[in-house]
Amino acid sequence: VETIGCFYNNLGNSYLDVGEIETAQSKLARAVIINPSLSEGHSNLGNVYLRQERVEEAIEQYLTALDILGDDAKTRANLGNAYSFAGDYATSITHYKKAIKLDRDNILAYKGLATAYTQSGDFAKAIFQLKTAINKEASDGELYRQLGDVYMKMDSIEDAIVQYQRALWVE
Repeated sequence: VETIGCFYNNLGNSYLDVGEIETAQSKLARAVIINPSLSEGHSNLGNVYLRQERVEEAIEQYLTALDILGDDAKTRANLGNAYSFAGDYATSITHYKKAIKLDRDNILAYKGLATAYTQSGDFAKAIFQLKTAINKEASDGELYRQLGDVYMKMDSIEDAIVQYQRALWVE
């Protein structure tokens, strides 16, 4: 039974990879019904729900995954994404920070944390998170682009242009 649940999880991910969201959701929902202890299935179903803008259901799946797996950096970052999508930046910041504490190299968590700080108007903290991520992954052009966006929101046009040029240079 566990193997069949894993099969449906993998099948759901395959459908997700080719953009068949509804079919992916169906297969992943079946995976967690068949094998409710498969934390990866819950997390993947949460990802599909978030793409479908079903935020509460996504959060529920991520929390279930964490209950099964224990603290996990990737799932924490996904949970941060869900709360950020819902506009609950304070809660998203908490989860991104936990994700980074669990995995100091989780670039997606740094990006999400910077976005949440930017949306909250705390540009200095957003810049700090992005610069920290750049120190870890200097070849990620998205980090420079995001940093440029923060500078734009601060009306620091020259700094923004420098970051956008860096983004183009590394990509």
